[in-house]
Amino acid sequence: MRVKKTVKNATNRRPEVRNLKIQPHFRKNKYNYVKVAEIRLCGHWLEKLGFCQDQRVQVTAMKNLIIVRPIQENSV
Repeated sequence: MRVKKTVKNATNRRPEVRNLKIQPHFRKNKYNYVKVAEIRLCGHWLEKLGFCQDQRVQVTAMKNLIIVRPIQENSV
């Protein structure tokens, strides 16, 4: 009798929810500094979800929603 093992990965689990704070970021323009909003994403959890260093991402922005997806190498 064979026992079938299920492989757990990020696609068949519940979404992981993280609460982040929007920080002020100061950007220099020609004459002075302007305060803009910044959200920083970093950590090993990004690689576990399929985001690799130096990889490009696609950001889709809508009111109250931001979606970040890795861009596949062959679709560029």
